[in-house]
Amino acid sequence: MTQNVLCVESLSDRRATRTLLKRLGVKIVHDSGARLMVIDAPDDAARLRERLPAGAQLLPVDKIPAALIRESDPHEALFVRALKLRQTRAYQEAKAAQVPGESPEEQHIFSAPCMEED
Repeated sequence: MTQNVLCVESLSDRRATRTLLKRLGVKIVHDSGARLMVIDAPDDAARLRERLPAGAQLLPVDKIPAALIRESDPHEALFVRALKLRQTRAYQEAKAAQVPGESPEEQHIFSAPCMEED
């Protein structure tokens, strides 16, 4: 399976698409909460495309057209920029080298005192 971005045109298409994906057992990996979803696309993506609502697009994560970003709202634009960042070699190498519990944020969380109940 490969990850693809699924872009729908409306919220009603979104509901129908989520129902379809669930029925087909397709995993939603990331969700913008609006028109965009990153899915683990089945090897037979053509079959999935045939069943999507009219106007829906199934795109490779690294080939999202610039026009899609300009047309979307600021939240979706940020979502797309984050997806593109995750595709960079530098991000993937840093993520692979990351040891759970070593980030400053995790150290703070792990060292925080437990809250006492009243």
